[in-house]
Amino acid sequence: MTVIESDTINKESTVQLLSILDKKYESAKQVVVILDNARYHYSKEVKQLEEKSPRLKLVYLPPYSPELNLIERVWKYFKKQVLYNKYYKTVCEFRKAAIDFFSKIDQHAYALKSLLGGGFENICT
Repeated sequence: MTVIESDTINKESTVQLLSILDKKYESAKQVVVILDNARYHYSKEVKQLEEKSPRLKLVYLPPYSPELNLIERVWKYFKKQVLYNKYYKTVCEFRKAAIDFFSKIDQHAYALKSLLGGGFENICT
């Protein structure tokens, strides 16, 4: 898993993540990244990065397709585990809890599998 920390999610953080993935999987024939329709995903810098890398393939979800956007299900589960009914005295405590969640995401494999597994059976038929 690849995790980066950023003060905000924007074209710069997107380029940073994509660059890291491109280098991390340099022996791969292709690195496919599925993106939603956030404006910064369509930025000139993101498009240029894809053009420069022979491996990087960006696939954009169709607009208004929440059933295909699995990351929203992950975020919902994350909020349930890390945010709801929790109190963090400091931002640092919250940050640590968030990083711990993603660092140990395999511990949530069973729950995530049930959230991410269904709903795609009839899409391509």
